Amino acid sequence: MQVSYTFHISSKKNAITTTKKLSSASKHNLRKYSTPRNRTGHYDSDKIVQLAGTDNLFRDVENVYHEQFDQALADYNKKQKRVDRKILDYMRYVSQNEKSDVAVEVIIQLGDREFWANIPESRKHQMTYIFRDQLNALRQHLPEFVIANAVIHYDEDSPHMQVIGVPVSSGYKRGLSKQCSKTRVFTKESLEKLQDVLRERALNGMEKNPKLFAGVSMKPKEEGRNFDYSKEFYIQRKKEEYKKVERDLDESRHTLSGIKEETAKANEKLSYMTMELTRKEQETFALVPFHQNDVFPVQGKMQKVLSIDNDCRTVLMCEDDPATYYPAKHSYPLALAQKSFFEYMYSGIGLQQMRENTLEAEEARREQESKRREMETERQELIVLKEDISSLRQDVKELSDMPCPFRMGDRFEIDGEMITVDYIYSYSRTVSCRTDMGQEKEVSLLNAIRAYNTYLHKGELTEECRSLQQRIDDLKAEWGRRTQMVSEVDTVWNVFRHFPAIKEFIFEVGRLLKRPFEKVQLPEVVEVFKEKVLGMQAPEHERTRSRSR
Repeated sequence: MQVSYTFHISSKKNAITTTKKLSSASKHNLRKYSTPRNRTGHYDSDKIVQLAGTDNLFRDVENVYHEQFDQALADYNKKQKRVDRKILDYMRYVSQNEKSDVAVEVIIQLGDREFWANIPESRKHQMTYIFRDQLNALRQHLPEFVIANAVIHYDEDSPHMQVIGVPVSSGYKRGLSKQCSKTRVFTKESLEKLQDVLRERALNGMEKNPKLFAGVSMKPKEEGRNFDYSKEFYIQRKKEEYKKVERDLDESRHTLSGIKEETAKANEKLSYMTMELTRKEQETFALVPFHQNDVFPVQGKMQKVLSIDNDCRTVLMCEDDPATYYPAKHSYPLALAQKSFFEYMYSGIGLQQMRENTLEAEEARREQESKRREMETERQELIVLKEDISSLRQDVKELSDMPCPFRMGDRFEIDGEMITVDYIYSYSRTVSCRTDMGQEKEVSLLNAIRAYNTYLHKGELTEECRSLQQRIDDLKAEWGRRTQMVSEVDTVWNVFRHFPAIKEFIFEVGRLLKRPFEKVQLPEVVEVFKEKVLGMQAPEHERTRSRSR
């Protein structure tokens, strides 16, 4: 039976990037939950063994920060002339930096769930010696990783040790001379060496516990599991990808050059075949069916056409004998030459040769057409390849230059569903988000930025449409109110325009109102109403007095 050995480092969504995540890790490692969960059988604070640190993991990490960075922080602040550039709390400063981890958690486990399922609880505690030896080896071979707290969990399916420490790197010329840097401490080379040492120490521990690991061996180390967190490795990998694209492009150019040469040859051959076909057609349908240098029998001898005189209707020919250097020349009438030519062409030999020439021409035409189609297909594939290469270069440039317009906690739409941004990984150019259904997913930063810009543009158009719709509704309401007012005025006028007395009363009141409003007296209006509407005449002295007023 073989058991596995695992060595994990916190990364991506499990990375301890803020003090809040450090508090959550402390609560989990030391089993400090507000509601005891050991009654459900999941966690039990009595089944953990603490190998390093205290029962306050947060304070242990703070002490490491003070021990490692206080002197460097004081030297840095002395050099700063501006108060706003001084750093008061380096741990809080690292927590607010999205590109750094406050601490790193290492999980070491020997054996999987199937192996530990049938092991009694009392024998599981024999792993304490092996885990303690693993912790000492970690301190010895990676001193840059300062351990703050280490705990063994025996309350889960498989015993494992969780170590939390601070990666300390020195020699910086900018900022603090000593800084917290996960990428410098945990490189691909350091991880490979460390895993080899820890696996060997774990194998020695298994040999010293034959009762627990009787007949058990360790599985071989799997390849390709170590990951380099450094920025240099990321840049190197991108350069290799770019070189690969360049090699593919060079091969495509070479292939294109070969295709062009083949195309030129094929065009030349096509031109030649076209000329031959044209000549054959002329031979078949023209008045003179043969041409210069044609060979056919005349008067029982194979003769070659030297020239054709259409004016004299004669043909100059010579005997086609390779052994004769100066063959005799003969002039024949054109009619005789035509008759001899047609007899030869429609004889067995001539007809067979004509058929062979026709089939050869047809076969050449088909071959040329097939090659032309193949070259067109290859040309289209080359165009698509160029477009893909151009798109890849543009994506690489956008990924390296495009700033991130959103922050953690922002909400927008991706692929038709609303998501909430949990964390932005700048070094891997990815975004960790969560849908409204609680499903976690990771998308590339470029796709997230495009979706975010599309969502903002969509919101602006919606707001503008709402404003225009509100304006249209207000105009419709104003138009209705004014239409109703005009209708009411028309109704009043249509009623009173048939009563002359009322019209005169309205005109007279209008005349009175042309004076200042405060000089118009109610008795005057009443008097006009009685006179114009009711037909009652007031006494002369009262009318005179009213007018004088």
